Amino acid sequence: MRKRFKWYGAVLALFLVYPRVNAQGPIETHLLVDLVGRNTSAKNISNFTFFGQSNFDALRVRLFLEKKASERVELFTQFLSNNANSPRVYGAYVRLKSGSPWGNLEAGLIRQPFGTWGPRTYSDKNPLVGIPLGYSYHTALIVYLNTLQKSTAELLAYRGRGGNPTPTFGVSSGLPLVYDNCWNTGILLFGGNNNWEYTTGVLSGSLSNPTIELKRSRPQIAGRIGFSPSLELAFGSSFAYGPYLTKANEKDLPVGATANDYNQTIVGLDLNFERGKFIGHAEGMFNRWIHPYVSEPLKVYTAYVEGTYKFATQFFASARYDRMEFSKITDPSGGRSVWDYSLYRMETGLGYRFDRNVTIKLVGQLTRFPGQPQFNDDIVATQISTSF
Repeated sequence: MRKRFKWYGAVLALFLVYPRVNAQGPIETHLLVDLVGRNTSAKNISNFTFFGQSNFDALRVRLFLEKKASERVELFTQFLSNNANSPRVYGAYVRLKSGSPWGNLEAGLIRQPFGTWGPRTYSDKNPLVGIPLGYSYHTALIVYLNTLQKSTAELLAYRGRGGNPTPTFGVSSGLPLVYDNCWNTGILLFGGNNNWEYTTGVLSGSLSNPTIELKRSRPQIAGRIGFSPSLELAFGSSFAYGPYLTKANEKDLPVGATANDYNQTIVGLDLNFERGKFIGHAEGMFNRWIHPYVSEPLKVYTAYVEGTYKFATQFFASARYDRMEFSKITDPSGGRSVWDYSLYRMETGLGYRFDRNVTIKLVGQLTRFPGQPQFNDDIVATQISTSF
């Protein structure tokens, strides 16, 4: 993922040198700037990305570039910078339209084809500041940057600390279920009509461990199908299956094993409801990783419910309740222990739409680990989201 900044030149060149004769219009640019102030006493670890960043950082800037090359070809790219650090390429893909609503294609650094959170991750769409646990929380399973836990004891030692391993295990964080902050290189097919929609993709990495290059001989397959019986209601189901390790891990695998032998399986359900001034969302996921040094599958269950109510024209109130539970495995003493600590999170907020481009939010985020109070955290923050 750290190689993404190398896409700068290629992506910008693609926009700038594309033959003018085919151009249907100018390059469209869009900026999204987030300013956040929060209590300094908060740990904020449960919100961290692989880069040690979060939605609660003081400054986040996204730059969007779009180009309509023809009636059937569109180009998109997106850059993200946290706290004035060097921006990285968040997404870069070409969209090809077949002329039929059922057969369209995106290829490049593409969105995660799972669930419904992706389009709402941006601050001008997210009524709160945080991200649901299923799309962000780093579990105790650490495999990134040539690191791999080689025993059940090593895995259990990092329970509750996947977001900030201390003492450091290599230089990485644990795997989330679906990593919203980085995309995979791959190909998506998508389409639909007023009632049905589908998305299916082939990914170079996995939902939990995205990569730009295919770092094993078998990709991950993912997709979602959705149904909307009315304008007020929509629901869907998502699925993904495939390896989550890379060739960099193979030197640490049992003799004769390869990265292709250890898979991530994840299924999800989603529900979206809107009536009058109320908007509601809910998602649930079941995830399973097969680990080379743990005899039992590492299972995770997570779900969230979110509601937003608009009032007094420009104001809204929002709340999201999140929960994540982990399965038990046989520990070194022969007993049964959860392989990571369960947690729940409650985030509530008030928002004020100053105008169509500026939103001000005041939020509180409470994160609790039952029986493990040393990991508890409370965040109070104000965010100003500006798009132009």
